[in-house]
Amino acid sequence: MNAMPAVLHQLIQSGANALLHKSDEIPEISKAIRHLGNNTPYIGPSFRALLMQGVDPQAKSGIPSPRETEVLRLYAAGNSLREISERLSKSVKTVSLQKTAAMKKLGLRNDIELGRYYATVSGDSVQPPEHVGWFLSAEATDAVDFTH
Repeated sequence: MNAMPAVLHQLIQSGANALLHKSDEIPEISKAIRHLGNNTPYIGPSFRALLMQGVDPQAKSGIPSPRETEVLRLYAAGNSLREISERLSKSVKTVSLQKTAAMKKLGLRNDIELGRYYATVSGDSVQPPEHVGWFLSAEATDAVDFTH
């Protein structure tokens, strides 16, 4: 049910061999099983479309830098950009650019998605109703081929 490209990328990078969305047609289940039986990964049409929309070709890398990750973590923890800039001894503009760049790399479109993303990766119990309870390591960083 999760519709966040950043989480889907991490699911794949962490070793998930098949992903289906609840809105995919029933025959997709048998397709996924056949792919798994042939030891090939499978991504259903709904998630495949979502992943392709969430991939930003302008982003240099789908992985935020360590500083961008720290900025996102502090922001998601409730710190303002000004507080983060003071803590990191950077300008508010620099911190804002780092936050924006990291969110773009992760396919996050707004602060609500950022909050959901961090709730997901941290295993926080406060999650949106559609959350399915999967969470992933932030260290999952390998490139993924979505052509399957």
